[in-house]
This record gives sequence, structure tokens and C-alpha cells, in this order.
Amino acid sequence: MGQQVDANVEKLTGILGFDGGKKPSLTQTVLNEVLTELQDERAVTAKKEAKELLLKAIDLQGQMKKAEKDFERQSKKFNKELGKILNMIDNQLKGIQTENDGGDSNESSEESSEQDKS
Repeated sequence: MGQQVDANVEKLTGILGFDGGKKPSLTQTVLNEVLTELQDERAVTAKKEAKELLLKAIDLQGQMKKAEKDFERQSKKFNKELGKILNMIDNQLKGIQTENDGGDSNESSEESSEQDKS
């Protein structure tokens, strides 16, 4: 039976490529392989973090462009409304009745002109 066990151990050692009954020893080759694995794992982690940051940056850029377009649209709207108001003021100064005055613009313009003369 002893020879059969030795034959099986040798067969297992041949399959494994090492003696499974011996305590593994740290060799430079093993250490280099472990270091390579660690570096690969760290690189995967770094790539994952970099990808997340880049996706956030891309999303933020999209939000910025949308906000700029919204701002430009609102600015044009306000500028148009401001132009209307300034035209109304200009027309009132010239004594032209506008739709929003209700017909009292001439009287108020004349009154303000008389007050300015005083």
C-alpha cells in the first residue's frame, strides 16, 4: 500500500506541477506575479474612478450648455420686453397715445409739461 500511495502522490505532483504536501515557499517569481496582479487590480480601480469622473464631467458640460441656452432664451425675452417698455416711454415723451395708456397720456403729458415750465 505504501508504494501505491507514493505513486499517487507522484501522479498528483505531476498533475499539479508541485508537491502539494510541502509548504509553499515564497520565490521571486511568485512575488513578481503577485505584484503584477496587485498592479492590475489597482489599475482597474483607477480606471473605474477615472471613468466615473469623466462621465460626471460630460454630464456637467451638458447641463452647462442647457443652462446657457435657457439663459440666452430668457435674456432675449427680457430684452424684447424691455424694448417694448422703452418704446412706450419714448412714445409718451413724444406725446403719442399708446394702447396701454387708456387715452390719458395727452392730459398727463400736458400736465407734466406745465409743471416742468414752473
